Amino acid sequence: VERLDNGSISSSSQEADLLGYIEVLQNSALAMLEESFDGVVVSSVTMGSLAWEAGIRAGDVLTATSATLGDKLWPKSTLDGVRSAISSRKVISPAMEFEFRRLTQGFTAATEAVETIDLSLSRPIGINVEDTDDGYVSVTGISDKATPVVTENLRVGDRVVSVESSLGGQMWKVYNTDGLISAVTSRLPGQTVRILFERVQNIDSDEYDRENESERSSSPLPRSVLSEAVDGFRLAASSSSSTPARSSVERRQANAATQQMLLSRSRDLLRTYIARSEETRDIAAPVKVADRVLEAVMEASAPLDGRTLSLIMKAYNVCDKSERAITTFEEVFGLAGDGSDATVEREHDGKLVADISALNVFTISALLGAHAAHGDYEASLRVLAAMEGNSDYSVNGKKARSWSGKGDPLNMLPDTRIYNIALASAAKRGTKDGLRAAVEIFESMPNPSLNNPSFGKPAKNLVTFNTMINAFASAGQFENANDVFKALKSSGIRPDRVSYTTLIKASINSGKLDNAIDLL
Repeated sequence: VERLDNGSISSSSQEADLLGYIEVLQNSALAMLEESFDGVVVSSVTMGSLAWEAGIRAGDVLTATSATLGDKLWPKSTLDGVRSAISSRKVISPAMEFEFRRLTQGFTAATEAVETIDLSLSRPIGINVEDTDDGYVSVTGISDKATPVVTENLRVGDRVVSVESSLGGQMWKVYNTDGLISAVTSRLPGQTVRILFERVQNIDSDEYDRENESERSSSPLPRSVLSEAVDGFRLAASSSSSTPARSSVERRQANAATQQMLLSRSRDLLRTYIARSEETRDIAAPVKVADRVLEAVMEASAPLDGRTLSLIMKAYNVCDKSERAITTFEEVFGLAGDGSDATVEREHDGKLVADISALNVFTISALLGAHAAHGDYEASLRVLAAMEGNSDYSVNGKKARSWSGKGDPLNMLPDTRIYNIALASAAKRGTKDGLRAAVEIFESMPNPSLNNPSFGKPAKNLVTFNTMINAFASAGQFENANDVFKALKSSGIRPDRVSYTTLIKASINSGKLDNAIDLL
């Protein structure tokens, strides 16, 4: 939401290097929805911003905005309506008024610290990035040879928010690694490119409200919070259906908004407990959270979106429950998780569903990750064929089923990351057949080149080469591993520490100690 009188009301900092604290709405607020609720809920507010100073808080309901002409306020109940009002008003007037309503009872809010980092960098930048399961592009590694500007300002886990266009100096949103790489490689060596990064950290709420410290930290698992969210959905649904003045369209809009809030809160919880498990090695909590999220969305009849589903599957994968990730995929989509045309029996009778866009590269990445945990490369290859619509492909007598038309058409073609997971599945099998399959996958991918067709096989990247080097190293085949290492260097991609240490391992496994010493 914008305030147009020489300022803005926003959930992000205006200064690029400013550290802001954000109050974020929690889904326990859903339990307090009143019968009259029919507005746009403030999901987060930056502490110290104009919105904060004006008294706006997470959980407030935006009920009205200025009319395009004059001083009247017109009611608003949808975000699209608010956006339209802002767009039309700012053409006529430099100022705009908003009316908010505060829910009478308290709600649960989390506090996050958000830092925006604005850097001008030249090639080579010296960072590794990957598409995350929840739709972000995150920094996964920083090269030892990166410039001090990079090493002193960036950390693993930072998100890439936007990148400067090659013409005009505009900042464009970054949605995937391909877009970022394209923007960076379009620059000449030595030419700088401006990139905006974002760092998000959860902080203790008692920095702002010490009186509620014990209450906020008393519950180790999110069952009560999600229960409140489901109760809130029931209350909203009941109120909606019992109010005769509301049209069916308005009831559907209210239910959809409540379901989206439930999914948003579920994602927050899943990210939190997945991150904790990776640090503490506690594999029990993420499974419980994922189970409870599935219960909650079924109770609320909320269709899963791709981001939430991929996080649920990731929670199972990181806790060595990959079979549950596969069965969840099958339950949601009614498709065999091994990519075959086998019939799927749904345990919950179709109560667990997802929208069509949820079947995309992110959820399928989580599915392939589950297969990779077992080295099930046959299933991975069938899934690749299913994504490509190749129903003629068969492995071990099982034919693949085409998934064309079953999911998001813009995000169904397998990318390099998808192929790398399938490659890892084959390499992890540790058998001759697995190694042979890994070689076939590796050789089917072209080397990186500007001449590669846009819709052809995805090109190899550093992870692809390192995975293949490791596959040969594990098999004690130094010469083959060394050939891949040479191909890596000739491809124009710079080997990293993993490349060298893996080749050293191949040398030692093959008894070629002199080669290992030469590499050190």
